[in-house]
Amino acid sequence: MGTWAAFYVKTPDQLKLVEAIRSAIPGITDVAQDQPGSLTNDITPSTNGDPDRLILSQTNPEWVTVFQNSFDDLGDLCTDLSRDLETSIIVTMAQTTSDYYYFALYDNGVNKREIEACYSDDSESINSGERFPFENAEPGEKVEYDEEESYLFDFESLEKYCKQFGFDMYVDPENSKWTLLQAHGYRSIVKNKGSNKKPWWKLW
Repeated sequence: MGTWAAFYVKTPDQLKLVEAIRSAIPGITDVAQDQPGSLTNDITPSTNGDPDRLILSQTNPEWVTVFQNSFDDLGDLCTDLSRDLETSIIVTMAQTTSDYYYFALYDNGVNKREIEACYSDDSESINSGERFPFENAEPGEKVEYDEEESYLFDFESLEKYCKQFGFDMYVDPENSKWTLLQAHGYRSIVKNKGSNKKPWWKLW
């Protein structure tokens, strides 16, 4: 099983983003900086669906990567942050057991594009907003089988979409220094320090 939940903020000013997140999410009070081993190993899904633990780093000169412990689409948060910072935010989520994949682009407070696909049930896909110039007729890659044509939107599609915006969706955590934002009262970040336990958000 693999679960992925992250969003990306186009900004060269990580400190400004940290303050914006602290203002936008009630209860986010604690801030710490460290190498990823002592921060990511103890990140578990939030109990109420709202992110209460976020780990971010300036992984690209123009983009900050934010891993978060919620499987909510973060629509309200990304609308507010992109508007207040006057920038773009991209949300990506994936869950391999349910074969679920999600992409959204927010720009200056507006949801410009949203794609959601789940191949484990009959739920209706989401494909809203103006199609990007690099996209096919439908989101994802065209697949042909028995002379029938369909489109597959998966984790590889998420990676390709992000590359079109100038950054890599996945970055090696060991190559960056990370900042942790967590809600007051969350269990100590040093609890599993030095553990080899796989981070919950790491798909591989």
